[in-house]
Amino acid sequence: MLFFPSKTHDRLNGQPFAPELITGTVMVNPHHRGVTVADGTREVMIDSGAFQERDMLRRRTPDEALARQVAMALRLGQGMVTPPRFIAVTYDMLVGVDEAIIEGKRVKRRGTEQTAALAVEETIRSAAYYAANRPLGIAIAFSAQGATVPQYLRCAAELLDLMRPGDLFAFGGFCIIGMQPRLKPQFVETVRRVLPMLRRKGIHRAHILGVCVHDALIAVAALGSRHDVQLSTDSSSIEMNSIHGRVWDEAHMRAGRSPWRQVFGKEHKKSDGPVSYHPCRLAIENIERFSRWSASLEMLTAPHPKPAAQIEMFG
Repeated sequence: MLFFPSKTHDRLNGQPFAPELITGTVMVNPHHRGVTVADGTREVMIDSGAFQERDMLRRRTPDEALARQVAMALRLGQGMVTPPRFIAVTYDMLVGVDEAIIEGKRVKRRGTEQTAALAVEETIRSAAYYAANRPLGIAIAFSAQGATVPQYLRCAAELLDLMRPGDLFAFGGFCIIGMQPRLKPQFVETVRRVLPMLRRKGIHRAHILGVCVHDALIAVAALGSRHDVQLSTDSSSIEMNSIHGRVWDEAHMRAGRSPWRQVFGKEHKKSDGPVSYHPCRLAIENIERFSRWSASLEMLTAPHPKPAAQIEMFG
């Protein structure tokens, strides 16, 4: 499984931050316009910016969202000896699916088919615009939404009618599972049901938006291998855990615990003592560890993965 580390700045706590030099891939966002990407990066995924505009007050039209992604790709690729492959994620809608607006404030809350209906409609409408106005030299990742498995499958079917071989399918609406582990079986069941649809359409790549939950990734990696679909994911959580002094530890994971082990405290952050860490260096080390682990999933997955209901809930 490929990993696209999130990059919203070129420096982290005063040091140069270039995770793309580790992975060869990176996720950027048009809301962070000053970020740059190192020459030689293979793929740059450009998020739509819908996550930052999920309060519905600043939401863009599909043409505005695509235009700013194209502008970002042109800026990032300017002057590069070997420009990367740029991938634009379609402008989906989150409110009603895994978020709600309560008294003017956004809260993480799984919706129902009724609350998600408008989000699915807007997601499909936006995807149709992207499909009809494909930018030259930029691939498209078609993001799906849905509060239930049947609703998600209906959305996926609509998107597949718009897609061409070479496009990516994007599983949206599941970044909430880190906060609500009870949704892991639904996530895995959704992926299990969608992957055969992709294969029939000739789509061989799918991206999971904002999911870094290890047991869920293990389960869907096995499914991707079974259906000959290359999976990838992105996250900013590696960086955030590193800032707080946590280390990605596979031994902890294999022992049935969280892979994130608290090694350093606040007093160790950039200290002069014998035990210290710098958030930027630790982030790069953790990204390297996580990327190596995620890449190994395709080789380690069993031919008969666990059913969704049997996934261990590590939280």
